Amino acid sequence: MKPIKKEQALEDIFTKEQEILKTSNPNIGVKDINKNGIKIKYDKEKYIKQIEDIKLGDLNGKKTENLVDDILNDFTKKNPDFEIIDAKYGSDNGIDHMLKNKKTGELWILDSKQMSEKSITYEGGAVKLSKDGAGGNIQLSSEWVNSVAGKKTLNETAKKELEKAIKTQNYKTGIVALDKKTGDLIIAPIEITPKKSKK
Repeated sequence: MKPIKKEQALEDIFTKEQEILKTSNPNIGVKDINKNGIKIKYDKEKYIKQIEDIKLGDLNGKKTENLVDDILNDFTKKNPDFEIIDAKYGSDNGIDHMLKNKKTGELWILDSKQMSEKSITYEGGAVKLSKDGAGGNIQLSSEWVNSVAGKKTLNETAKKELEKAIKTQNYKTGIVALDKKTGDLIIAPIEITPKKSKK
């Protein structure tokens, strides 16, 4: 399988119409990432120390999450039409990254993930979403988003923004995966759909 060719700046990713992967499977296969993923145009050299550190190991994914946080923070500083909203609750639960487009009110709800070695070489593998996230729902599903919005320990700003976006269906979900081999960051817009009942 060939590596992802589609490459865009974050502003284009967050404002232009993107192809969305619709799946009920929490294991997002590399074929789907290859088809729907978009390489983010960013200054790798600026973050090379973090990328090299992640290559040495990132067992709980926190280093990858911090890298994405830093890149999104830099993006919002240069693009005042966007803002980051903290949507964590408890010790470290909730939404990894939530970005608001101030012009449209649209939210992007993103989860940072590591790609397995097999995924990196495009030989198979998958990026895995939690099957038992908030409320016992699959991460990034609409039920999961609703459950996060209903958490008592979630801050009021995040709660209001989520409730508004849920009511108007004005949000998108996606994963941000780091290819540790190349340092490429890939965004894949996804929509977790309900599983079809077996007849």
